[in-house]
Amino acid sequence: MSNFLSANLSRSNALRAFGQNDPKGAIFVGDRFLRVWLSLLTALWVVTFVAVFGLIRSESLRVSRVELVNSQGKTVAVLGVAPTDGGVLLLYDSNGTLRVAIGMTTEGNAAIDLNDAMGNQRVAIQVNDDGTVNAKGVR
Repeated sequence: MSNFLSANLSRSNALRAFGQNDPKGAIFVGDRFLRVWLSLLTALWVVTFVAVFGLIRSESLRVSRVELVNSQGKTVAVLGVAPTDGGVLLLYDSNGTLRVAIGMTTEGNAAIDLNDAMGNQRVAIQVNDDGTVNAKGVR
């Protein structure tokens, strides 16, 4: 017999300490306990709803780098910040070789670089601030 019951408390007396019971063994919880329990559950639901709604309604995600990986865990794309604080998009092939780079140059000009399977730059297009276009590797 457990220490709890050996303290001269029968099963029905022990249950009465936490609620009421009928002769058939059903336990009835008092109205006060039930009201407190339901109030706590309602408060928890409200807090959860507000938190989820706040996450859904956020209008921006601020990070300095986002990497996309394939099913094998290899990086296939990177959206990040270049050393010049401009945005850059890097695309990799299935072998992990950089094939496309879109971003800002150190002079602040927009540029697109296209590389071959070995990672060597083959085409470079740059638009300068004055509107002129520099293209290398284009026939």
